[in-house]
Amino acid sequence: MGYAPRVDRMDQRDLRVLGCLESSLRVSWDARGDDVVVRVAGEIDLSTAGVLDSALRRAMTAAVPGTRLIVDLNEVEFLGVTGLRKLRTACEECRRCEVVLMVVAANEEVTHPVHALGMETVLELRAQLPESRA
Repeated sequence: MGYAPRVDRMDQRDLRVLGCLESSLRVSWDARGDDVVVRVAGEIDLSTAGVLDSALRRAMTAAVPGTRLIVDLNEVEFLGVTGLRKLRTACEECRRCEVVLMVVAANEEVTHPVHALGMETVLELRAQLPESRA
């Protein structure tokens, strides 16, 4: 069994590079102007969705009302239903906190399941990273 980092025990420096050795999911996040950008690479499935969820929750704590949490999924190779559920939950939580969650993806591995499940009505899906706001 591989080592999966516990995000809730990490600080911002540790969150710069997150990974799950067993699953090859890589998550990092950074501030870009007023925005928080979360970059995800690898496969988001049942075994890795918890890593994504923990990273999104931690990144949400850095976002303040009126800012954006941008989730860049352009390097995601697979997006399963569990990953979509985590994104939907994060989107709902961001709305309650007056933070806009945007999903950036131009790759079919992400856009196909989003559209197939009708999630484009829930997630703000963009093809490229928006301009940063200072």
